[in-house]
Order: sequence, then C-alpha cells, then structure tokens
Amino acid sequence: MKQTLQFFRKFQMVFSIIVFFIVFFICYFTTGFSITEIQLSKWGITEQVSWLWNSCLVMLGMSCFFNIYHYIKLHSHLNFKKQFLYLFLFQCINIMFLGLVVSGNILHNIVAYIYFFTLPLSIYLFAFLNKNRMLFNEWIKHTILSSLMMGLPLITFFIFPGKAISEILHSLIFIIWNIYILKDNTL
Repeated sequence: MKQTLQFFRKFQMVFSIIVFFIVFFICYFTTGFSITEIQLSKWGITEQVSWLWNSCLVMLGMSCFFNIYHYIKLHSHLNFKKQFLYLFLFQCINIMFLGLVVSGNILHNIVAYIYFFTLPLSIYLFAFLNKNRMLFNEWIKHTILSSLMMGLPLITFFIFPGKAISEILHSLIFIIWNIYILKDNTL
C-alpha cells in the first residue's frame, strides 16, 4: 500500500508539473504577451487560454496539497503536524482560488498577495519550528528554498514593470520545493 501511494504521489506530482510547464508555454506563445510587462493572471482572462491556465492552477493546487499532506504524514518526527497541514491546505486553496476567480477582481488580488507572501513564510516556519526534528540537510534545504522563494521574486518585482517574472520565480521555487519533498520519501 505504501509503495502504491508513493508511486501515485510521484506520478501525480510529476504529471502536474509537466502539465504546468506545457500550459505555461502554450499560454506564452498563444497570447504573445511580454512576461516582463504583465501578471500571469492576465492569461486567466485571455479568452484563448483562460480555461487552460485556470484549470492548470486548480490542478497544481490539488496536486501540491496531496504531495505536502503525505510528506508531513510520513515524516514521523515533526512537531505541529496538524497545524502545518491546515496552513499548507490554506496555501493550496489559495492557488486553486487564483485559478477560479477572475483576475482584476479585488478578491483575486488580495488572495494573490496573501499566497505569494505567506507561502515562503509557511515553509520557513515549518523548517524553523521543526529544526530539532529534521536532519540538518533537510532543515537547511527548507530554509534556503523558503528564503529564495521570498527574496528572488522581491528583487525582480522592482526591476520589471509586470509581476510575471516574480510570479515565475516564486512558482519555480515552489515546484522545486515540492520535488524536494517528493524525493524525501525515506523518512
């Protein structure tokens, strides 16, 4: 059973990541928008690709939560498991919400800011509050990835007029973190 779950977890996460990148490039080439001048949510209101982009966000949110949920459940030494499950559920619901609510809506913008600033904080708190319960290498990877997830997008936020580069960096680091916790099945 455990091997089947592990296989399914890997399959669905890899599938979601591949679909995300395919959809990303389809949206990029179909719309012709300059990613240095837009927000990625602009694709969510572009008639040609809106259904594709929005459904991809919903799928990625569900897939990431499934991955995070099983990582936390399988990690036998963590503190505050229930609280972190709720915190990461909230983050993944935010991703799905961004795919379900039209960009330009004030609620969409509020959820986007909450997601982009609290996800790295959640990962950092997860590592910090479990520092004595994780291997040093595991703790340092969580800490570095959460710091990069906050720092790199903030730097590019002030360089480019649009937010897409910041959103791309944030998403890539979140995907890298999900791959890292996916690989860490030997707990």
